[in-house]
Amino acid sequence: MCVSRSFGRPVTGVDELAEAVATFTAKAAHKLRREGLTAGVITVFAHSSRFNEDYHSASASWRLGVASSFTPALQRSALELARKLWREGVEFAKAGVLLGEIGSEDAVQLSLFSTFEIDDEEPRRLMASLDALNGE
Repeated sequence: MCVSRSFGRPVTGVDELAEAVATFTAKAAHKLRREGLTAGVITVFAHSSRFNEDYHSASASWRLGVASSFTPALQRSALELARKLWREGVEFAKAGVLLGEIGSEDAVQLSLFSTFEIDDEEPRRLMASLDALNGE
C-alpha cells in the first residue's frame, strides 16, 4: 500500500518533510483500518526533481515488532526514517510511505519480546474515534 504526493513547491526543511510523511502515514494507516488490515514493514522515500542535475533519491525501511494499523506507532517509525532521509541542500519534490507485509488484523503475529497486549481495546477505540472524526 502506498501513499505519496508530489509537492507543489520544493521542500527544503526537515520539519516540512517530516510533516508530509506524517500525513501520508496517517492516510495509509486509515486505509489499513478501513480494510481490517495491518502492516509489518514501513518504507519512506523522498526524491528531488528528476529534471535537476543533482537528482537525489533515498528510501529507508523499518520492520515493526508487531504488525499494526495504529497511526501513532506507524508515524513514530515513519518520522524516524524521514529524518534519516533528509539532506541539507536537497530540494525534495516528492515523498511517500509504503506499507508492506500486509495481513489481517485478526491474525497478527506477536513478538516474544513485545509488550503489545492483544486484548487492549484502547488503541482500537482511539483509532475508531479518529476515523469517525475524519468522516469514515
